[in-house]
Formats: sequence, structure tokens, C-alpha cells
Amino acid sequence: METVIEVVGDNGDRVTLAGENAGMEGIWLAEGVEGLMDPEVDIITKSSGSRPGSRLVSHRIVERTIVFKVTIENDENDSWADRDDRWRGLWSYDTPTEIRVTTTRWGTRILTAYLNEIEVDTEFDPFVNGSTDVTMTVTAYDPFWYAEPKVMELPKTTSGNYTFKFDEDINPTPNPVFPEYVLEGAGTYRIPDGDIGVKLPLTLETGEAVVVNTDPGTRQVVEASGVPVWARMNGVRWRHPLPAKSPARELVVETTGVAENTPAMLVVRQPFNRPWGVN
Repeated sequence: METVIEVVGDNGDRVTLAGENAGMEGIWLAEGVEGLMDPEVDIITKSSGSRPGSRLVSHRIVERTIVFKVTIENDENDSWADRDDRWRGLWSYDTPTEIRVTTTRWGTRILTAYLNEIEVDTEFDPFVNGSTDVTMTVTAYDPFWYAEPKVMELPKTTSGNYTFKFDEDINPTPNPVFPEYVLEGAGTYRIPDGDIGVKLPLTLETGEAVVVNTDPGTRQVVEASGVPVWARMNGVRWRHPLPAKSPARELVVETTGVAENTPAMLVVRQPFNRPWGVN
């Protein structure tokens, strides 16, 4: 199968720009796409007034800008105006649009983007011209291409622990990942902080269900009915991700007082730099 590129709008509509079925909606990808592969980075350096050159400190991945062009057809089956209106309806400055890239080997990866600028080529009248090009500038504030997340659901074991065992790389991506846990049974859970061996306690009461996102940049504990469970953490937060290219391993959540057969779920997202490949 050749590479398939689709755009899925917040309105639920979908247009195939490249690959199988491309152009069936009278809209297809023209030549030239910028920003599809590696995300943009800021290189951080430090220089000394008494020495030449500078020292590399680190790099920071910033939002991704993609510039591409689509061709919109005008024929007896459907007018340019209707097709152009459909294409414009896929995009918004404030709500996300998905760009989906599917390959046989790497499956589907999704980038979420927002409209930045749209320019219709009006050198010739699009209402009478056979086709018209539209140049799109879109921004992905989260610059990563996400593959299907790794999801593992387990019942409570007789050992008193949830052991999430991965026989393949738990994080095959080139970026650090913060696991998410879904917990729904009363009791105390000790949840790993990345893979550094430290576990932080969280206590749930009867009827409470939470999502624990260990990313320190988020609200880390969210309860389904709005109970402020996070306040029980006394300001203690998870801080450490699973490193890039993390191999197969176990993540163990220790429990106390959790009833048998109470399920728990682990979600590991997969943020890649490119729409295909291992990077």
C-alpha cells in the first residue's frame, strides 16, 4: 500500500489527499510539503566572555508549522465553490484538525493541527478555472506524530500488585513518555515515578475512579466525578518519564486494601518525530 494522507476535521468530515482514493472528493495534495518530518527545535547554548565559541546546553522542541498546497477541482460533478467550502470547513483556528498518515509498515500516525493561514490562488477566476490551488499554513502546538497508544488492562492479582509486563519496547519512540494509569477501586496505590524505582502513594475511597497522568505539566490526578483527590498528595508529584527507546520491562503498581478483581489500566502514548520510521 502506498502512503495515504487524510485530513479529518473537527466537524467529522474526512478528505483523502494522497494515496488510495486520493482525489475522490475533488481535492488532492499538490507538490511541495514543508514541515512534515522532524519538528522544529531551539538550540540552547551558553557562551563565556573569555573563551571563543559556545557550549551546547540542550535543545527544545517547539511547535511544528506545516505548509502545503491542495488542488481543488471544478467540474460538472461538483463546483469549485462547494468543494472549497467543504475543505475550509475542515479547519479552524481554535479547534483541532487531524492529519493522518498511514503506511503498511508503520501503521497510522496522527498529528493534530490548527489553521494558521489559508491563501486561495485567485490569479484566475476559480469559478471558471478547471482547478484552483489553495496554500495552507497550519500549526501543530503538540509537534509529535502519535501512533496508537500501548494499552494494557489487568485485574487485581493475588500478590497485591498490578504488574504491567511488556515483552517489547515499552517506549519505542525517540521522546520521553509519561505513563497514564486508570484506577477505580478503593484502597492505596503506590504508582511508579518513571523507571527510577520510586513509587508515590495515592489513596482512593469507595466509588472513586481516577486517571493519573504522570506528566508534571498536567493536572496529574483527575477523578471522574470531580472529587479533588489530588489534594491528598500534599503537593507531591510524579516527575520522571520513561526515557526514549525504553526496552521491555515491568511497571508495578503496589496496592493495599484493593478488592480482588478490581481492574486497572496503563496507557503509554507513542509520540514520534516523523509520520513513519522509528524516529
